[in-house]
Amino acid sequence: MAIQPTPVGYFNLAGVYEKVGRLDDAVRTFRLYLADRRGEKDTNIQSARAELRRLEQRARGPRP
Repeated sequence: MAIQPTPVGYFNLAGVYEKVGRLDDAVRTFRLYLADRRGEKDTNIQSARAELRRLEQRARGPRP
């Protein structure tokens, strides 16, 4: 049995990273998800894109 990356694995891992405060890792992992979306539903892809935008803004911090 082989363990290999999957889109759903990346999606879930990104959520875990966010919950523990590792925003840079969450952003990186959502990008990995979006780079390999095979078999994913359009609604999940749109959700990941929205989460990525939100996390990128949050990681940058508040604007003056």
